[in-house]
Amino acid sequence: MLCQGADTPLKSLLGKSAGHGTNQVQERLVQMKRNIRFAATVVLVGAGLLTVGPAAKAAGLKCTGTDGKTACTEAQAADINRGILTGRRMHKPFVMVQGVTLGPNGTLLCKQTNGAACTDEQLSEIVTVMSGGPIHVMKTTDKASPNL
Repeated sequence: MLCQGADTPLKSLLGKSAGHGTNQVQERLVQMKRNIRFAATVVLVGAGLLTVGPAAKAAGLKCTGTDGKTACTEAQAADINRGILTGRRMHKPFVMVQGVTLGPNGTLLCKQTNGAACTDEQLSEIVTVMSGGPIHVMKTTDKASPNL
């Protein structure tokens, strides 16, 4: 007898209004899926894996040799790549960098371990680490080169 009133909510869910309760559950499920998609989108945008809105100009790196005028050689780009890979423990932005390769006209193509182009923070760290050395690295902006 103590639980006699407890079956009323259950009857309302299973009785004539069960269809209405099911609709509420389905609506709630749809809303939860939307919230999860939104949260996933925010994470992807924050990680730089997804861009929203018009395509922004991609930042890249330009590399010049010791004279500051001629483009880097393949060997110089390989030296930069080795430095980045060995500096992962000291420079947090390098943790997700897969490597740097020489592109056309002395550009450096930087990729992350997930295949995406390096972030602005990673490119800035490369420039900072390379400053004062014999190889000159500077940031550039190039809309036509999304891999930079």
